[in-house]
Amino acid sequence: MRLAFSTAIHAETNIMLTDEVFAVGDEAFQKKCMVKMAEMQKQGKTIILVSHNLGMIKDLCQRAMLLNNGEIASIGDTDKVVDDYLAMLEGDSGDA
Repeated sequence: MRLAFSTAIHAETNIMLTDEVFAVGDEAFQKKCMVKMAEMQKQGKTIILVSHNLGMIKDLCQRAMLLNNGEIASIGDTDKVVDDYLAMLEGDSGDA
């Protein structure tokens, strides 16, 4: 994962798609990734981040999209979408 992320951040691209990039690695690696992604944002690059880490999503994203069974369930302001996700989880737990 470290090699893949290192390769991706050094590529000259305007869009980066990451999938659970912070699911592996120690805290130092995760911090380094966060700093690099913030730098890329400041350069005007688009980062599409796929993750279940709500704290990281809130820290890095201004907008978010929630998918449920491949359908868009919510899109817009990150705080609203995270709230929609948590409400969806609460609704699912009542069905079990």
